[in-house]
Amino acid sequence: MQYSVFLFSGDDRQLEHCMQGAIELIDEKVDDLRVYPLPSRGLKARIGQPALPEGIQWSGLPTAW
Repeated sequence: MQYSVFLFSGDDRQLEHCMQGAIELIDEKVDDLRVYPLPSRGLKARIGQPALPEGIQWSGLPTAW
């Protein structure tokens, strides 16, 4: 079993387009697609090892992240 988490940033139309694309790729008999809205100023935490070495910042995330 694999758990993947993705952060989507966009409007409702873009979200619908993204979800339709994902639905076309999954096997509904064994896969589970869930979408949850997140608060803009929610708790942010990481469990486990960082993806990048300390001191390296990935600029692909929004500034508010």
